[in-house]
Amino acid sequence: MRIRAITLLGSFCSLATAADVAIDAVSPPVLLPAVATPSATYETPVSALQFDPRVDVQGRLFNEAQADVTVRGGTFESTGFVLGAATLLDPQTGHYFADIPVPTAMLLEPTIQTGSENTLGSFNSTAGSIRWGWAPVREGGQILVGFSQHDGNTQELLGGVGIGTDPWGGEWLVDGNFAHSEGDGDLDYADHQFHRYSGRVQRRSDVTQTDLFAGYQHKVFGLQNLYAAPYDSYEKEDVETRLFLLNHRYTPDEDQWLELTGYYRRNNDDYDFNRFSPNSGNPFVHETNNGGGALKGSQPIGEYQLLYGAEIYADSIDSTSLNFGPYDSQILGSASLAGKRSWEADEGIWTALLGAKWDDSNHFDGEVLPVSRLEYRQVDDYGDGWNAYADISGASQVPGYTAVASSPNGGIFRGNPDLGRETSWSFSLGGGVDEGPWSIDSAVFARRDDNLSDWTYNTNSGAARTANPIDLWVYGLELLGRYGWESGTVSLGYAWLEKDEDYGSTEVDASFYALNYPEHRVTLTLQWDLTSWLALQTDTEWRLQRENILRESSDTALLTDLAFRFQTEKLPGAELWVGVWNLWDDDFQEVPGVPREGQTFFANLAYHF
Repeated sequence: MRIRAITLLGSFCSLATAADVAIDAVSPPVLLPAVATPSATYETPVSALQFDPRVDVQGRLFNEAQADVTVRGGTFESTGFVLGAATLLDPQTGHYFADIPVPTAMLLEPTIQTGSENTLGSFNSTAGSIRWGWAPVREGGQILVGFSQHDGNTQELLGGVGIGTDPWGGEWLVDGNFAHSEGDGDLDYADHQFHRYSGRVQRRSDVTQTDLFAGYQHKVFGLQNLYAAPYDSYEKEDVETRLFLLNHRYTPDEDQWLELTGYYRRNNDDYDFNRFSPNSGNPFVHETNNGGGALKGSQPIGEYQLLYGAEIYADSIDSTSLNFGPYDSQILGSASLAGKRSWEADEGIWTALLGAKWDDSNHFDGEVLPVSRLEYRQVDDYGDGWNAYADISGASQVPGYTAVASSPNGGIFRGNPDLGRETSWSFSLGGGVDEGPWSIDSAVFARRDDNLSDWTYNTNSGAARTANPIDLWVYGLELLGRYGWESGTVSLGYAWLEKDEDYGSTEVDASFYALNYPEHRVTLTLQWDLTSWLALQTDTEWRLQRENILRESSDTALLTDLAFRFQTEKLPGAELWVGVWNLWDDDFQEVPGVPREGQTFFANLAYHF
């Protein structure tokens, strides 16, 4: 339950920041207070995403326990998680993409990548991606203790210190983090116990930053219908994640930069369909080992700018149940190249981007996909202005082992060994206006997904869900406005989604993922310093979800998190937070058939030094 207010850095009209995102900027980003209230346990990278209208976080128990993250109506496996230049993949299933044992204090604010930004800035991600850069080490630290209803408690220690300089002008620093959280939850057998240990060594200079990171996280949690709805079993999951990563960024100029990332990740998962009889039936125990390397950069050449990138990735799985697929290891790779040119005309600046990306693997045919964008922008001497753009791009990915290697004929999770490469085509129009304290951004888009892997339900089948390919069109509208004043900020967002699906000859009564989306969604975030010692922070969303026969709750939801922050000059660095999650005690099921945690009050005490 970290208490630092979180903001998202990004905009519908930006391609990214030149300083910390893998694609060079086409327009400047807008700071959006997308999440204000503390998380339900210690903060993780996924904590900042829930109330952004472009992102739908479908949590089990709560978001930090298990979160399926979708962008622009995609699925949990079509969303990429990018650290530095590399996309962190989990070859077993996208359910574990968000298991990243990195404290948010070590990361820059996340950016949402869609369209051409996603194609060039991520890998094996068709709908969109979320990217974090590595933040400079902050000297000092924080101690946090938190309590909540149902015996919930959280402790966290974070600290950073400089350790010296070298003869080449580099500064050396280290930081580390320990975090623990446990609780019983307000539902039967909805307990959790989490631990995270992480550390980093950083060398930085005027034009470079190098980070060497090691992290470990262990999560044990339970919930009825955690994955296998509608059988009403009390399930349990035990997940251990280890991550070792080296990142180097060289930025001699705003238009010239290079970023290199290499990592190794091991994920151990032990899932029990029945927590009271864990050894009965088919065991679900898996170990995945994967590693990769990525290079991305920008190089000016005359009037043009060359954007380039490459990623390579290898993995293997050892599993007690995922033994029915055509392979248990794979090698994936991609390479991209694009040119960008800007020129002045009509009191503004035109920017054109054109290129291509090649994806390949040792089990599926490769794919060459285009990337293109055209933007017009006007900005005055005060930084106010407007922009408009058109974006057309493609992306592809391969299915995970749970989809291709589960038994196709027996068990509660039925696989499909015939699943192939998934391709996506994205078409978007958008723009934005910045005027003093106001900013408004908008986008309309259509996306064609071919051979998308979905998990479906048939009432005549003995399986909880079956992996099936789907072709569909996704249509959407996104609006986001922000207003800031001396003592606060408020943001209001709206998203509309519609899908036209085709499962071919497959009999489908319900979809757990591809067709689990909000048709209408409104988000509101408020951060307001009421006095010098009292602040109000709240997040609210209202949604109308597409009807699903597996959802036992209403298709509408009103979800509000609310917190007050107290501080005093007599105790500098100390903060007390008192608040409530799920203020209205809404029982809306984000994942069909998976129950939701109810209203929960909490208090956090933190000291910054």
